[in-house]
Amino acid sequence: MVDLEPIKVKEEELYQIAIWRNQSLDGLRTVTPTDPSLASQSLWIKRMAEKEKYFYIYKPGKYGLGLTLDNFVGYCGLDKICKVNRTAELSILIGAEHRRKGFGTEAVKEMFKKGFTEYELRLIFVEVFKTRRYNWHFWAGLGIKREAKLRYRKYWNGSYYPAMMGSITEQEWREIYK
Repeated sequence: MVDLEPIKVKEEELYQIAIWRNQSLDGLRTVTPTDPSLASQSLWIKRMAEKEKYFYIYKPGKYGLGLTLDNFVGYCGLDKICKVNRTAELSILIGAEHRRKGFGTEAVKEMFKKGFTEYELRLIFVEVFKTRRYNWHFWAGLGIKREAKLRYRKYWNGSYYPAMMGSITEQEWREIYK
């Protein structure tokens, strides 16, 4: 079980979140600098907060406590929202110590629900970069259908890497999750 909370700027936690973020990224998914400086991370978090489409993922605390650094799991969000086509890209980052424990699955299901009901989207898509291996099985298990492989999609650390693209429609989501 996870809870989602809209990203808010908490100045006293920015540096710790910056360190966590840098340790959790594999280097390919992000196009934003991962400079651990407070100024850089503060700007990134403020931009995410302004969008109001990104959420912290956290384990519910004891006695109804909300988000703390002790129960922080990661973040997820809907980006590249196109109101005309009613589409958005879903992105998620889970800390390495919290992976393969169901937190990502629960968070993605919540983002599907928000995207298809609150934002009235028709399609949510993902882009998965190949580093050591694809984590495509994760997305396929949630109903994302593979649509394309893009060769030479990302240049990082002296090499080019491919990416897989996939999506789920509102109708497919309703058939799977309702």
